[in-house]
Amino acid sequence: MTSQVRISGPAKVFGASGRRGAMLPASPRDILSIPGAAPMVVCIVDAEEEFDWSKPFATANNSVTNIGAQERAQAIFRRFGLVPTYAVDYPVAAQEQGYGPLRDFVQGGECEIGAQLHPWVTPPFEEPIGETNSFACNLPYDLQARKTENLTAIIEKNFGIRPRLFRTGRYGAGPETVRLLEQFGYDIDCSVMPGPAITPSSPDFSNAPSRPYWLDSAKRILEIPVTASMVGPLRVFRGTSNRIFTSPVIRQVKLPAILARTRLLYRARITPEGNSLDEAKELTRTLYRAGQRVFALSYHSPSLSPGRTPYTRNQADVERFLSWIEGYLEFFTGEMGGIPSSVSQIRDMASKEPKHEQSMMGAGSRERRADDLVASQIRPRTIPAGSTRASGFEEKASPGGASLAAPMPRICAVIPAHNSQATLTRALDSVRAQTLPVSQIVVVDDASSDATAEVAGNYPGLNVEVVRLDKNVGAAAARNRGVTAARTELVAFLDADDEWLPTKLEKQAAVITGNSKVSYVSCGSDLISPDGVNTGDIYRGQPVVSGNLAWKALLWDNYITTPSVLVWRDALLKAGGFDQGLKIAEDQDMWIRLAESGELGYVHESLVHVHERRSSLSAGSFNDQLAYTLPMIEGHIARLASKLSQREINNIRGRRFLRLGRLACHRGASKVGRSLIWRSILLGHKPWEGLTFLATTNPLALWLKQVLLRR
Repeated sequence: MTSQVRISGPAKVFGASGRRGAMLPASPRDILSIPGAAPMVVCIVDAEEEFDWSKPFATANNSVTNIGAQERAQAIFRRFGLVPTYAVDYPVAAQEQGYGPLRDFVQGGECEIGAQLHPWVTPPFEEPIGETNSFACNLPYDLQARKTENLTAIIEKNFGIRPRLFRTGRYGAGPETVRLLEQFGYDIDCSVMPGPAITPSSPDFSNAPSRPYWLDSAKRILEIPVTASMVGPLRVFRGTSNRIFTSPVIRQVKLPAILARTRLLYRARITPEGNSLDEAKELTRTLYRAGQRVFALSYHSPSLSPGRTPYTRNQADVERFLSWIEGYLEFFTGEMGGIPSSVSQIRDMASKEPKHEQSMMGAGSRERRADDLVASQIRPRTIPAGSTRASGFEEKASPGGASLAAPMPRICAVIPAHNSQATLTRALDSVRAQTLPVSQIVVVDDASSDATAEVAGNYPGLNVEVVRLDKNVGAAAARNRGVTAARTELVAFLDADDEWLPTKLEKQAAVITGNSKVSYVSCGSDLISPDGVNTGDIYRGQPVVSGNLAWKALLWDNYITTPSVLVWRDALLKAGGFDQGLKIAEDQDMWIRLAESGELGYVHESLVHVHERRSSLSAGSFNDQLAYTLPMIEGHIARLASKLSQREINNIRGRRFLRLGRLACHRGASKVGRSLIWRSILLGHKPWEGLTFLATTNPLALWLKQVLLRR
């Protein structure tokens, strides 16, 4: 139910905790983080009665003819393998015209059923019907509980299942909602829409995140909020925009409308109701870059019947509405490389608990957990017959002539180390813990002055080969020496201060041996702070492009850490090894060259912990990036110019200039930084973003921001 209704009564006044503190995560650690995972999309449909959104609420509004029209959207979901959740309200659950069509979907394993509490059409009717009481949180708890009990019971009766998901209509959740969920056994809620109150009598979710998060200390109830946020170059001010935009003075001068019309700052949701497809795409890209991995598509079921909502006045509007849904799913599974999922899959993935199916026979038969969906992309496979990979193995034949799978190629772990006696044991522990054992371990001691060589040579349980260098040669040369010493078909790199998770090699080997075109495979990596805190994806949600176009994406941005790489040794040798003339970015240079000669495989899961340590071999200064990284990228652009359009070249350069310019400004080198940002603007790469950064980082803008934050 949307906010476009007539206000017909005084607003109930919440306490501070009720308006801003309810239904929010208790701490940042309660917010779900899935670094390195492929993005996942769920769909939640408000399956509800029909009524005139411009008129007052009434208990007599019980028509549910629109439910029969859901088949057209369901056909789209079916094509993409998406399992939507229909959050049904009392009129839908109580009438065969409502529950009948949806029950057919449930029996076919094509959807899940949740509960949606519309107080004005859910018995008992003891409250005055109107705007204020349309928000369930404004009702006494006892009345909320009895309405929820009746709603849950009618769903169980007519669908034969116990719903897991709960939604308060009009996003009317409040301080008592978690208690309500606990009482009736719901473990998923979707009642929160991040943003300011939609009416004077509704809750305020300005401080709510758009990512899923736990609502209770026991981590049993997962909130999957509406995917909504601010978008645009001025998004840096999103923390204060909710308060600013709701100010009567600001609204009187129409500043929010001006910013939205100029696309500098606007609120967007993933819904065809009032949001363009381009807006939903940009919101998805923005949140993905910020680390979000779960996205919720939503709409109201009456929108599929002409004239039932303001969004579809006629049949042509309905056709555009359906095309929007189809277009978004094509974008999500195509450009974003996303996975269709369901709310129960997300909940079960978050808890890592065994999935409990809905009780109706056949319900959930097509469901798979989100992590199972990811795992299905990396399921172990044998080396393809006839592969030309020079691995030293040939496919064998059984005595009866049947083909046998080729043996798994051997792996050498190459670990360059310089003064790493304090961390090397941790790295070797992670090698020993691999579910797919390595055949060889080579530690290259890069002229350490501590006991690095002794730690490696005396490590118990593993035969570690130590290559000692008399002179410090740096990361590139040390890795090359390790590759030379390797006697295996595959090489896996690991830095002495980092570590692999136990299934890293097993999952990557399945990818690289399953496709003869893949020359190397990477995976997600988490950054661990010096005090041991996992800060999440090291690249903060940088989109990953695998396959035969990875070389082009890597010119834009690096998204591969060295410890994440498993590579064919012959591909490394053919590429000529790491460039020893590069003080930094020698790894980026190698990944681009490898991606040209073969394809990049990728496991969308964080399987590496990169420990932040200032003295590591990979540490580099801002000046080093100017001296080494940018010229290296320019060299690749010059060599690959025939494969790139001028627009692509400008965007690659512009993106690099903009990012490095922002970094320079943040580190105090404002003159160099502003020069780089101006170069980015002149190349036509996100000129509004560059201009906005320059405008908002001058002393006057910084002072104004501080003033606004203090209000």
